[in-house]
Amino acid sequence: MRTKFNKLKMKWVLVLLWALVPVYAIGQSCFTLNTPAKPTISKRGTTYIATYDVSGSLNITAMGSNNSCFITETRSLDPPISRLGFTYDGKQSSINNINRGTCPFTTTYNSATALQINLPSDRNTCTFSFKMDLPFTGSYTGTNPSTDTFYKPSLLASLQSNFGSNARDNNFPSTAAIPIPSEPATTCSLTHPGIVTMAKTKPSDFFAALVLQKVGDFSVTLNCPSTTSARSGIPRLQLTYPSVKATNGLCFANNQADPAVASPVLVQIKRAGNAIVCGDSAVGQGSVQDFATFTNAAAYSSTLGFELWITSLSKNPAPGVFTTSVTLQVQYP
Repeated sequence: MRTKFNKLKMKWVLVLLWALVPVYAIGQSCFTLNTPAKPTISKRGTTYIATYDVSGSLNITAMGSNNSCFITETRSLDPPISRLGFTYDGKQSSINNINRGTCPFTTTYNSATALQINLPSDRNTCTFSFKMDLPFTGSYTGTNPSTDTFYKPSLLASLQSNFGSNARDNNFPSTAAIPIPSEPATTCSLTHPGIVTMAKTKPSDFFAALVLQKVGDFSVTLNCPSTTSARSGIPRLQLTYPSVKATNGLCFANNQADPAVASPVLVQIKRAGNAIVCGDSAVGQGSVQDFATFTNAAAYSSTLGFELWITSLSKNPAPGVFTTSVTLQVQYP
């Protein structure tokens, strides 16, 4: 019996949720975040990049004529953070793509991670925007990727003259949290024989019509890697024959060799417990077989065993070759 196998691949989708957090201010503020930014996640090699489009306004009155506004991500001043399998070193963050908007300021970089804004006090407020990239590495180790978040970046906004002294005019506008990155598509694999050789039988073994003789067996195993979230559902194996013969309510695969040879011999596939597997659901027999149920996020493996039985529609059939094929199709959550 020849076997042809098709596999249906299903991608794992993580819904990304962003938690919005309030803006906190301590004393005077030289920068106010307009809207908590939602990051986009990209990947460069093994490094994830959370990119924020940040927009806000300067409080020029608070800055005065002798001060500059210093803006940086707070983690750039602290040790790296590790959580849920990911590590973020704020010193690797960067501010770029500055759009001055309505602000007539000049900019200087204290470093790639910080922005220093200098401008004359000729108006009360003005708006501007920039991008902020936060690179992080690792692999998720939690259990709730759709609701977990990795880190909530905060922007330190300080008058330059007081920076580094825990001054009263520091403030910390907070962005949206970094969600758990989506994983690449996870694909299960199917292990199966390419060809099943059936045992030889003699025409005389079929001393009456529809006498069954067992001529072989085979198994099909579904293997799936571990995932970041628990799975639920029942993977199903669909068997399809190229040609089906229905006799007395039973289902058989026809011979695909020369029809004049080994006629009228048929093959029947059974599961343990003598359940007949039919390749045509319209006949009424079970063409869909259930693997074990997904119950968690661990690696998964489940095996289904099948038996091959050969029969004849009449006693003492003509001798010859019997060949048929079965297409296997898997659906899984």
